[in-house]
Amino acid sequence: MQLTKFSVYESDRVKKWQEGLKEWDGSISERMINDRAEDEFWQQYLEKMSFNSVNDPVVKQLQQELLAFLNPNDSVMEIGPGWGNYTFSIADYVKELTCMDCSPSIIRYLQTQSDARSNLKFIEGKWEYERLTDNYDAVVGINCFYRMHNIVDGLLNMNDSANRLAVIGMSTGPEKPHYVELHRKLGYEIKWRRKEYIDLLNILYELGIYADCKLVPITKTVTYETYEDLIKKNSTKVLSKDIDKLETEKIILQHVKKINGRYEYTYQYHMAFIYWKPIKRTR
Repeated sequence: MQLTKFSVYESDRVKKWQEGLKEWDGSISERMINDRAEDEFWQQYLEKMSFNSVNDPVVKQLQQELLAFLNPNDSVMEIGPGWGNYTFSIADYVKELTCMDCSPSIIRYLQTQSDARSNLKFIEGKWEYERLTDNYDAVVGINCFYRMHNIVDGLLNMNDSANRLAVIGMSTGPEKPHYVELHRKLGYEIKWRRKEYIDLLNILYELGIYADCKLVPITKTVTYETYEDLIKKNSTKVLSKDIDKLETEKIILQHVKKINGRYEYTYQYHMAFIYWKPIKRTR
């Protein structure tokens, strides 16, 4: 028997999701409860950003996967666009695109990058707390749920605001393989990911929404300019304090190729696309 909306708020699956939002010391990230802190993070991030997603093969692959859910005549809402990995490809494909983000810095940045696209507009707001009067053919959100504590209202808003389709994209495991080996061979405590696509599927099920899921395999290569940067950035998930530096580096290096003086780490993960036809319900 499906739970009522109100009991879902207190369900074990929702509590598991909310517990996974906490830092590893049990605290709550300031970014999750303070929109100003979230905006300050993005303002600083955008100032030092050097990554160009336009030329990233993984982003291009996922853009095509996402566009397959949309129609050229669609009006679309994108939740939490971030720095626009998907925003402009969507805008160039559909009739109208509206983006909602709680960060004014993100909205200003995307406006400067939009090349005056007439079919693109922005709303400043926090999706899970908004009560929108407009509906859209499709509502999409890609990797925008990691600090969404009020996940039930966030998902219901997607359902209620979509006429044809709601689509969630969420990067998912496995972890980089060297972390698995550090745990298995050396016994290190690792910051395993605690939020997965299956949690959202389960919460949707409790809401009476039977969503489909497509898992897209991804192969990603990250390049590091220096050995120090390679080791530092591939040790961030190790919680154990007493570690064997040489053994740790040895395991990391098993997954790395040195090419033209740089270090390349290739690994696999998935993007989960969760999608459903909206159900009619009493608001």
